[in-house]
Amino acid sequence: MCKLSSGALDQIMNGRNIKEPILQLLSYRKLPGATFDWYRLVVSDGLRINQYAMLSTELNRLFENGTLTNYAVFKVSDYKVSSTIDEKQAIKARVTNKSSIKEWKNKKGKLFSMHLHDNSDEIKCVAFNDKLYNNVENNKVYHISNYELKDSDRRYNKLKNQYEIIITDDTRIKESHDDADIPSIHFDFCPISQVENKQIYDTIDVLGVVVKSNLKTFTKQSNENFKRDIDIVDNSQPSGARICVTLWGQQAQEFDCNNGTILAIKGARVDEFNGKRLTIINSPERSTIIRKDPDLPEARVLLEWYRSYWSKFNCTFRTIRELTEATLGITSNFFKVMAIIDSIHIENCIYKACPKDNCKKKLTELAFEKYRCDSCKRDYLNFKYCLLLNMIISDITGNHRVTAFDEVAEKILEISAQELVRLKENDNNAYIRKIDEAVLKRYTFYLKGIAEVFHGQRRPKYTCISIEPLNHHIYLMYFLQKINELLPN
Repeated sequence: MCKLSSGALDQIMNGRNIKEPILQLLSYRKLPGATFDWYRLVVSDGLRINQYAMLSTELNRLFENGTLTNYAVFKVSDYKVSSTIDEKQAIKARVTNKSSIKEWKNKKGKLFSMHLHDNSDEIKCVAFNDKLYNNVENNKVYHISNYELKDSDRRYNKLKNQYEIIITDDTRIKESHDDADIPSIHFDFCPISQVENKQIYDTIDVLGVVVKSNLKTFTKQSNENFKRDIDIVDNSQPSGARICVTLWGQQAQEFDCNNGTILAIKGARVDEFNGKRLTIINSPERSTIIRKDPDLPEARVLLEWYRSYWSKFNCTFRTIRELTEATLGITSNFFKVMAIIDSIHIENCIYKACPKDNCKKKLTELAFEKYRCDSCKRDYLNFKYCLLLNMIISDITGNHRVTAFDEVAEKILEISAQELVRLKENDNNAYIRKIDEAVLKRYTFYLKGIAEVFHGQRRPKYTCISIEPLNHHIYLMYFLQKINELLPN
């Protein structure tokens, strides 16, 4: 199977010209037209999903003759990105986040704002009078024409669109009762792993799976109040990225969700307390929107990841001593430890692997420059290089041998297998130094443990399936917990 052009969709939407990106079709829908039918596509580059791609009508035959089907992988030879709005053209959009009327300090002017979205994008709309205020309602769809378009004012507009719409005395707004083609809400999800890079008080959209919910009751000025902290995770990191979302007051008391519920959150505020976190806004001017288990392609992908992989990473911390004393069976067990790399065995770090996608088994060399993969039961004339690190990791309780393969090994060494091969061929001392650079670095290691039989004896084998930089806050909390366990009740 062709490799998808990971990251291409973000680059295309940011204005870069990506030559012949390879994408996967996740689903499609026919949109009947007056002259031609249109097809709206949901496509993925393996990293992000875009559900607003339209197929040129000249290519409709690809669906009609069965060439394009769900989950097909295809190469895009030509495309066009539409990112501007024609002021003379009426737009059809749904209203959300309609504000109250605000008066200027001199009492000589009024304004209100709202967000408009269709199935392609979202834009802010501002009216410098209240004439049309009662003509629009949240969640309804309208035809809007004769407006002005100007550059977005970043002091007041947090949407990504570079433009905003200005309502004038000539603007016409008419409600549309044919609203099936306009989604009820437009999301622009920020990966949870990227929230750390956002500024305080930014508002963002996130999609995550609930893994913890905790309601607290407290008294403030003789009044009972409520606070609910919800931990959500997504798959923006191999082992999952996690963040706390906070609700207050009556909304916190009434909001109910179980572990495994998908939450699509629009307009959460970025705050900071022991790291970045999100706060749900609930005010007359602007309110955060929360959807439970939304019918979105991204939500389906996330739920599949949660069911398949989260259990592997949602494991408790262990010390190396606990790892050594653990009783392993013939099925995989998952652990995570905070440890330092003591040493890496330099010999045999690189091996010739099967060239087939998703198979990284070591090849057996045959005669006449041929190679045999015992797993695929096939002979090959070529191969690919992969990494295999045999390491000793340690903490204050002891040390243990673990193995890291391919992508994880490349992350530890900060170099690809192919680059390491070239380094070894050109300068063996530089090759040794590169491996030594990884020694004494601290990580959170996610390990898969299994009992293997060797010469008739069972022994534990641990494979590193992911690593993360050490989070010192979590590290300290872990040791405080261990200290408390040692204290008498």
